[in-house]
Amino acid sequence: MEIINYIFYLGINYITFSVIWFFLTSLPRLIIRSSISNTTSSYILKTIQYYLIAVITSAATLEFMRKNSELSALFVFSGGFILFIYLAGKLEKNKMLFLLKSFINKNQSSGILKYEPHLIGLVMILYSLSFKLNILTNNPLVFWFKENIDSIYKTPFLGSIISFCGIIFLLTMLLKGIKTINNYSQKFISILTGKPITKSENNDFIDNLNKMKNNMNNHDTIDLDDVYVDFEEVDDSEERKDKE
Repeated sequence: MEIINYIFYLGINYITFSVIWFFLTSLPRLIIRSSISNTTSSYILKTIQYYLIAVITSAATLEFMRKNSELSALFVFSGGFILFIYLAGKLEKNKMLFLLKSFINKNQSSGILKYEPHLIGLVMILYSLSFKLNILTNNPLVFWFKENIDSIYKTPFLGSIISFCGIIFLLTMLLKGIKTINNYSQKFISILTGKPITKSENNDFIDNLNKMKNNMNNHDTIDLDDVYVDFEEVDDSEERKDKE
């Protein structure tokens, strides 16, 4: 039961942090993008955002570890697993949005998606180190976010809405966790048996978008030199005979 409460509490932290982060970065995002490239500004903000998500997860995990020290290993593992699923979900969402945007605008740039998987990997390492390096979780920035998350959650009306979203988050994480375990199980079985892995509907949707995008790009880049037209050459003498 404690692990369910822990996942629910992480959902509360993630949801409330997303609201705070949105309002905090709305104006700075416009200012930064006016002075540097869109990709660079996105990486700067995303790196800070993912760092804060990781250390907030660590801080929440430490709270439950103090209350239930016998379940410390379970909380640490569950926190890392949920953090990975949460960030991987954001990456998949960004992929779909990027494909839709590039499909409409015919933009070939990979943008923020190019190094985001590496960023998620670094964040997972940071999460692991945060339990040994207290400076990562015990600093004024993390304290400020934690205090505001708790105060917003304790607000009567907002707290009820966040609690409802937390229940949805809990159910979503459980379903995603089952799906992730199933996917890795299929990969393991595929390695042992040599059979191909069945693609999910989400991957099929992304693959279809990629195919449609590539088809449109191929139609747009047709070179007239590559087009072969079969003309029949008619001799003038034969043309006169036909007239006679």
